[in-house]
Formats: sequence, C-alpha cells, structure tokens
Amino acid sequence: MFDFVTERNTEQNAQIAVVGSDGLLIGEIDVDGEGDAAMDPDPLGEGVNVVVPPEPYFPSTLNRSSFTSTRGKRGGVKRKKSKHHEAIPLSTSRPLFQRDRCTITLVQGDPDSSGRRKRTYIVASDLSEESRYAVEWGIGTVLRDGDEMLIVTVVENENKVDPPIPNPADRATKLRSQQERQGLAYILVRQATSLLQRTRLHVSVSCQAWHAKNSRHMLLDIVDYNEPTMLIVGSRGIGQLKGCVTA
Repeated sequence: MFDFVTERNTEQNAQIAVVGSDGLLIGEIDVDGEGDAAMDPDPLGEGVNVVVPPEPYFPSTLNRSSFTSTRGKRGGVKRKKSKHHEAIPLSTSRPLFQRDRCTITLVQGDPDSSGRRKRTYIVASDLSEESRYAVEWGIGTVLRDGDEMLIVTVVENENKVDPPIPNPADRATKLRSQQERQGLAYILVRQATSLLQRTRLHVSVSCQAWHAKNSRHMLLDIVDYNEPTMLIVGSRGIGQLKGCVTA
C-alpha cells in the first residue's frame, strides 16, 4: 500500500525489543558501555527521523543518575546517546489570512535540493493527544527530504464562517475569527517546530486552521483539493474526529 521506505520505517518503530541471554535488550547500551548504538535504528523511540532528544527542563539534573542510585553505588543506568547533527535553518512565514482559514508555513533547509519526487501528506488534527502523536509519527517516520506536509485543524462553527460578500459592519467579528484561527495555527506550528528542529529533514510544513459549517465536508474537500499521498488521522475514528474520515 505504501512505498518501501515508509513501510520499513514504520516496522522499525513498531518492533518490540528482544531480551538477549545476558538480560539486556538487543541494541541497548549496557552499563559498561559495550553496546552498539549504531545497531538501533530508532534510539529515541520517536521515529527514525528524530535524532536529537528534547531539551531537559532542569539541566542541572542531567548527570545526577551517575552519582546516585537506589543502592548507593556510583553509576546508574546510562541513557542512550543520540547522534550529533548541525542545526538546519528553519524559517517561519507570516500568517496568511484567506477566507475561513489562516496558514503559516515552515520551511526547513532546502526542500528543492533533494532531487526526488515530492510527496504531499496531510495530518488532520483536532489538537488532541492522539493528533499530537499523529504529527509526531508523520514528521518522525513518514517525511523524507523534499516532501511537504499540511497539518490542518477544522473548527465547526457556522457563526465564525466568513460571508461570501464582505460586510464592513461585520469587520470586528471577522477580525476576532481571524485571531482565533491564527492562535490555532500557531499551536500547530509549535508542535511541528519542536519536532522539525530535532531532525535533518529538508521539508516544508504548512499549518492551517479553518472555520467551517461542517468539519467533515471541509476536511474531505481539503483532501480532494490537495490529493495527498497519505492522510494521517491520530484518533483513527475513535476520538473527537469520529465520523470525519471513513476508510
């Protein structure tokens, strides 16, 4: 159904670690430092594209485990080391306001230099925890250099839909609706940025927030218009997006 690389990356992320005869997980670094990190395709467990761990909230506690343990001995379990990489330039566009929507585009590196056919992916987000995992899987596993992703959220509210013919009397209402869409778009931007900055990907990611009378119809229209390679929905029809997308 999917291309070979996407299936391989997904299978690697879904693998359950095997315990060897020495009691250690295969591919895991042992406490004596004899393990081989290069054998683990996904050392952080967040997708094969993610190579940098998140910054700790309290940097002073980084090496605390190396001095204390439950038995009072020096040296606790060592964390797996991530690969080092140079930061890739990431640019964020200004909010683009169009009828019923606000779009903010992130461009990391030079997507046009990949030399491969561009593929488009759409992530339907309702800002839930399931949708956050969908974004993480899309960027961490599915995307490759040169691809583009559209992360879209649709709020069903008929009162905030822009009229076909602008009315000067409704200017204040329209501005409030635009501000709400901008706020939702920036939430998606923060989710995408936190993941992109931890990868080496040269990609483009657009974050888009909509107001619509019917969220299901709008989402299907967006898919029909963009004709993506894959539509990713975090809730799988079980959460708040239930009924929006059918197989």
